[in-house]
Order: sequence, then C-alpha cells, then structure tokens
Amino acid sequence: MKIRGDFVTNSSSVSYILTMKKEMGDLWAEHLTKAGYGQLIRFLRKEMLEKGKIVNVNGEELYSMSVRFRSDGDGIDYKDYSKKGTLFDADFSKCSDEEMWGIIYGILIDGEIQQLYCFGATMVDTF
Repeated sequence: MKIRGDFVTNSSSVSYILTMKKEMGDLWAEHLTKAGYGQLIRFLRKEMLEKGKIVNVNGEELYSMSVRFRSDGDGIDYKDYSKKGTLFDADFSKCSDEEMWGIIYGILIDGEIQQLYCFGATMVDTF
C-alpha cells in the first residue's frame, strides 16, 4: 500500500493572504537588483502596494492582499527560468504578470515563500 504524505485536495482553487512590511519590501527590492529574487520581490511589492490593504498586526503596519489560484494548473516552476535551478540566476524579465503570479503560486505550492524574504503567506481557503 502506498500512502501519500503531502496535502491532497480535490478543490479547483486555493486562496492565500499575502503580507509584506513595506520597509522590508523596499530594502530587498533595492538590495537584489539583478537576481530573479529581485524581479519577483519588485513585482509582488508593486502589486501589494497598488492592490493591497494596510493592516495592523501586533503593532506592525503591514500590507495584506488576498489572492486566489487555480489549483489545477496555475503554478509555474521557477526552475524553468533558471540555468542552475535557483532564484538567484533565474530571469523573469520577459514574463507577463500572469506568468509572474504563476511563479509565485509555484513557490507557495513548494512551501518556499520564505525565499522571498519580506513576504508571508497563509492559506485561507480551498474551493
């Protein structure tokens, strides 16, 4: 008998709440200029500043944004854009906004959101 150890769902979409402290987003966006990290951080930072809400959590002012992805195909593996399989050497410069969101969802699926230093994510629903 084979037992799956990962999360299994029959849902067709999943929602997350993303968070960012603006000062940390600014710092990392400035610090990581050429790396794939920087491209993703600048993209997500811009999206959160434009479309997110300011919330107060434990005395900290954060940007918060709810996002929904199709769980049957929205995820894109960032390694497809990398020669060495890392975010540092990835190049997302030709990616559309839709592709960038797919890469972010791929990072969420893999449990690697901590690689985007200044962002947090909490799964809040599956549909």
